[in-house]
Amino acid sequence: PHAYTICNTTHSIHPAQQRPLSFEINCSGLEKWKQHGESCYHLTTDWKTWKGSKDYCSSLSSNLLKIETKDELDFVKSLTHTYHWIGLSRKTDKEPWLWEDGTALTGDLFTVTQQGTLQHCVLFVTTGAKSESCDDRNPCICEKKTVHMEPTALGVEG
Repeated sequence: PHAYTICNTTHSIHPAQQRPLSFEINCSGLEKWKQHGESCYHLTTDWKTWKGSKDYCSSLSSNLLKIETKDELDFVKSLTHTYHWIGLSRKTDKEPWLWEDGTALTGDLFTVTQQGTLQHCVLFVTTGAKSESCDDRNPCICEKKTVHMEPTALGVEG
């Protein structure tokens, strides 16, 4: 038999098993989450600071929204008509906008309208994105990537 470990639990797989081993995590069991492509999205109704929103998403094993494609941008626009925090911020007015993972915002999807100085976090709405003081309170959009693992990803060979 082959063995694999998930969450520190070891399971045995006997070669006689007829069905392939795979695991899929999607949004179906997550209340108030919507799935699109390879992500699940949750729009909060609680008003928090940007950091409070980031911490809240983290507590749900997710991150503030990172918009990576035009398709995702269009989907997110269809979800809301009010401003929500997304995972875009910067340390000073002179620095580039960075996503939570440290990658820079590229200008081909959308631009951030600068509302004033000392506004280093980003709110998103259907009409675009705007800078805002990170201490202001707003709802947010959390994003969780879906997971699909095949046996080879688990170190199990057929």
